[in-house]
Order: sequence, then structure tokens, then C-alpha cells
Amino acid sequence: NCLLASYNGAELIEIQSKKVLYREPIDTKTCIECYKIIEEYGVNGQCYPNNKYVVAKQTPRTDFYAKTMGVEAEYHSPISEYLAQTQSDSSKILINDDSEKLDKIYPVLKSKITSCEVIRSNPEHIDINKKGITKGNACKLIANYYGVTTDDLIGVGDASNDIAMLKAVGFPIAMGNAFENVKSIILNHNPKDTNVILGDT
Repeated sequence: NCLLASYNGAELIEIQSKKVLYREPIDTKTCIECYKIIEEYGVNGQCYPNNKYVVAKQTPRTDFYAKTMGVEAEYHSPISEYLAQTQSDSSKILINDDSEKLDKIYPVLKSKITSCEVIRSNPEHIDINKKGITKGNACKLIANYYGVTTDDLIGVGDASNDIAMLKAVGFPIAMGNAFENVKSIILNHNPKDTNVILGDT
């Protein structure tokens, strides 16, 4: 009965019992504010009200995500109105689109959505979570649950949304194909131990 921390650490559950131990979603008002910007810039965003996978329209990206994650999409457009009508929150918002489009919207989100963590996790993804919600925070929750410290944990990551986790754990590992800013976290953590950089996956 191990734990699963999902949505970048916004939710922590016991897998076997399905008991929710922790949940810190983005509130409805902020979700709507995010989506008005997403809709203004015409990028693909997805949210998870009541753990549903909600998108505005079907695209190759949404099909790939649904197939990879084993979920079915619900389509609502505009999502800002759907969130207002249902008064839904979301544990996370993910923007998944071409890097050129994200280059334009990312600084806008960073400056306007100050109550959230806004992370460019890779060139085609922007992860949005409530302020303070990171994979590093999830590591602290997991360590507390098992009565250990984060120094006892191993973390493995490749993208920018993994940086908080890698900083939090005692033994951080970056994949061989990780972004350079992620690898630098590892080398600064223990510059003599470069074998923590693993092969490509």
C-alpha cells in the first residue's frame, strides 16, 4: 500500500485504499483567471476538476495524452466558462503546445498568476500549481508519512518540474537525457559524484 503523489505533489493518496491524504488544488477563481489567458493566447490547456481530464477540443496532443495515461477526455469550450458554471477547482493546469506559442504566454502567466507555481517543465509544457505545491513538497509529505527524513529519499528526474524534488532529497539522480538545468542541480549537489547522471531513457 505505497503512496502516489500526483499533479506535481498537489495530491497524495494511498494506492490500495485510494484514501486521499493530502490535496491542495488551484482555487476556482485562479483557474478561471489562468484559462482566460490560455484562451486569449489560443494554446492548448488541460485541467483536472474532480480528477477528470478536461480539454477544450480534440487534437493529436490530447489523443496522445489520453492514450498514454489511460484516460478519456471531456470536451468543454470555453473551459473558463465551464469552470465558472461548475465552480470547479483543479489540482493542476497543464499547457501542452508548440514551444513558440509557449514562449509568448509563459512570461504573461508568470507575471499575472502570482498565486501559483508556473514552471516551464519542458519546451512544450507549462505546469501550473498552487503556490508552494511542488514535487519537493511531496517528498516531505512522503517522508513524514514513513517517519523518515528527506535525506533518506532517492529522487530521479529529467525536467524542470523535477528540480524541487531533486533539491529536497538526499540522493538526487538526473537522467542522461535530462535538461541541462536539471543536471546542474545534481552536479552542484555533489560535484565529485558525476555517476549519478544515468543513461538515456
